[in-house]
Amino acid sequence: MQACLKEHGSTSLKTSASLAELIRRPELSYEALGEIDTERPKLPADVCEEVNINIKYAGYLERQMKQVEQFRKMERKKIPADLTMRRYQASDRGEAEALHVPSGVDRTGIPTGGRIAGGRVSIACVPCFYRIKRGEITKMIDENTLRRGCEALGIILTDEQVRQFLTYYEFLVEKNQVMNLTAITEYEEVVQKHFVDSLSIVKVCDMKQVQTLIDVGTGAGFPGVPIKIAFPHIKVVLLDSLNKRVQFLNELTGRLGCQEITAVHGRAEDFGKNPAYREQFDLCVSRAVANLSSLSEYCVPFIKRKRSIYFI
Repeated sequence: MQACLKEHGSTSLKTSASLAELIRRPELSYEALGEIDTERPKLPADVCEEVNINIKYAGYLERQMKQVEQFRKMERKKIPADLTMRRYQASDRGEAEALHVPSGVDRTGIPTGGRIAGGRVSIACVPCFYRIKRGEITKMIDENTLRRGCEALGIILTDEQVRQFLTYYEFLVEKNQVMNLTAITEYEEVVQKHFVDSLSIVKVCDMKQVQTLIDVGTGAGFPGVPIKIAFPHIKVVLLDSLNKRVQFLNELTGRLGCQEITAVHGRAEDFGKNPAYREQFDLCVSRAVANLSSLSEYCVPFIKRKRSIYFI
C-alpha cells in the first residue's frame, strides 16, 4: 500500500485508513487504488467517476442539498400582510441600500419588479434582509419575526438593535461553518430558540434594576449577547472555557459595536475565586451548561449578596 501511495505522490500512512478516506485525497482516485483493492469487481468508467464524485465531494453535496431544502421552505413561506415594503439595490460588490417603496405593492408574494443586468440588481422586496452577492439573492430574513418575538416579551427593539441581531445571526452562521457554535442555523429557529429564548429572563427579572451581569459558560454568546443588545445599559462579562469561542465573541461584539461587554477565557470555578469577579455582579445567567446543583456551585460566588442567579 505504501508503495502505491508513493507512486501517486501521496503521503504515507501512519495510522489505518479506509479506502474512502484515501480517495478523498486530491491526488488519488478509485481507479488509482485498484492495485490495493484487488478483489473489487470491474466497474464501468462512468460508475468509477460517480464513486469519485460522491466520495470526494460528499461534504459539498450535503451542503447543497441543505440549501435546496432551505429554498423549498422559503417557497412555501407565506408573507404576512403587515410587512412594510422596501426596495433593495445592490451592486456586484454585494453592497445593499434600502430605499422607500410606495404602498400598494402586491403582498401575495415577493415582488419581482426588478432586473439583473450589467452586474446590478434592483429588487422590490419585503422588510426583509437580503444577502445580495455577485448578482444573486442567497438569503431572505424577515426582521418582523424578530420584532414580534421580542414584542411578545414586552421588548420593543429599535432599528439599530434589529441591525445588531441580524449581524449577530449572519456572523454566527458564517463562523459555524468552521467551528462548532450551534446546531441551529435556520433564521426563524435561531430567533426563537436562541435570541428570544435568551431574552425570556424578563419574565422573572426586572432588567432595569440590573447594572452588571456575568454569563457563565456563554458558548456562542447565549444568553449574554442578546441581553446586552436588548438592554445596552448593562455591563456584561461573557465567561467561557474555550478560547476559540472567546475569540469569536470578541470579534462579534466588535462588529456589533457594543460597549462595556467583555469576553474572558477561563473556568467558572477559578474565576469565582478571583476578587475581581467574586461577588461583583447583580445577575448571573447560564444556559445549558450543567445540572442545577453543579451550576449553582459555579454561579453563586459571582453574585453580590441579596442578588439573583437565573438558569435559562
